[in-house]
Amino acid sequence: MAHGVSIYLACKDYPKPCKTGKKGASLVLSGKAATYITAPAEGRFQSIALFFDRQNRGSLALNGTASASLSGAVYGRVAGARLSGSSHVVGSGGPLAIATLTKTGRSWVNVDNGR
Repeated sequence: MAHGVSIYLACKDYPKPCKTGKKGASLVLSGKAATYITAPAEGRFQSIALFFDRQNRGSLALNGTASASLSGAVYGRVAGARLSGSSHVVGSGGPLAIATLTKTGRSWVNVDNGR
């Protein structure tokens, strides 16, 4: 559980940006794992819960019955989300802005961008 934080997923050369096409850090939840992330209410990363480097081809990956509850935006210009099994993502207070979404099994996504 993380309140008032933004998680930045970079590549191994951080603080240098990811090189085009490189896969950097990912957030992976398996089994019965669960995470709750609430973005900061103010400051530079206000309302951003999860932020992938602009060139990071990593992913938000959940499998099994894993769940992610994200209060704030998720940004991944070239990143993707992969859900399998009965996993799910619940987002509120911001968009889910990712390049790809792949769902298999009974996985699901529910996003309310607060508008």
